Amino acid sequence: MNVVVVGIGGGQMLPTVPASFVRFVTAPGPACLTFQWAKGSGELVVQGEAGQVVFVDLVGSLWFWNENYRLEPGDLHSKERVLKSRLVADVEVGAPQ
Repeated sequence: MNVVVVGIGGGQMLPTVPASFVRFVTAPGPACLTFQWAKGSGELVVQGEAGQVVFVDLVGSLWFWNENYRLEPGDLHSKERVLKSRLVADVEVGAPQ
């Protein structure tokens, strides 16, 4: 299984897998969500309010010749999937590593 590590604001990076959600607790202002996998990395900037909970969908494509991932902010269609999922970890801005 392909593991992608995700984090926010240069803090703790946590492993997850494609087709999963990550729940972030934001600080006021823009927050840079980063993610890395064996063959690449990326980021997504979200605008948050203090203590706002942001769900981000990790979307990926895997072929025998390449793999690619991206983060997408959750939407109304995501809500149902999130409610049925099991929480693996919370990532908070400024949390100790």
